[in-house]
Amino acid sequence: MSQKPCKPGYFCDDAGQHECPIGYYCPGTNSTKPIKCPSSPNLNISCSDSGLEAPKVCPDGMVCVAMYMPPFPSPPGYYVDEAPNVPRDTFMNCTLGEYCNLGRYSGESRECPAGAYCSDPDIMFPKPCSCDTKNFTNW
Repeated sequence: MSQKPCKPGYFCDDAGQHECPIGYYCPGTNSTKPIKCPSSPNLNISCSDSGLEAPKVCPDGMVCVAMYMPPFPSPPGYYVDEAPNVPRDTFMNCTLGEYCNLGRYSGESRECPAGAYCSDPDIMFPKPCSCDTKNFTNW
């Protein structure tokens, strides 16, 4: 009796079809055993979900420290350098006038938005400027 092909993200053995476990991937439709997710020296790939057909690229602003763990965001006050082949093991410091909440990365603007005040680069949300110009005439 011929074996049916497995779905992508699954592997098949004599016992049947099985979802590829966390930390592994199962490419194509004829996987007979899961393939261990390779370690990434740049900390930019992950196999933190089950049922993967291929390793996932770590999302922007995130660091993938271990292939079986979910990605985690860059901390407030820092950002991740997204340049190709640059290891994500060093966070870049944000400077005064920038807004760097969780998960910031080098490919996005970090400037404090217009109409807001950013007292420190590690604030979670910019503070809106609240100047009531109508009352200035009473001074």
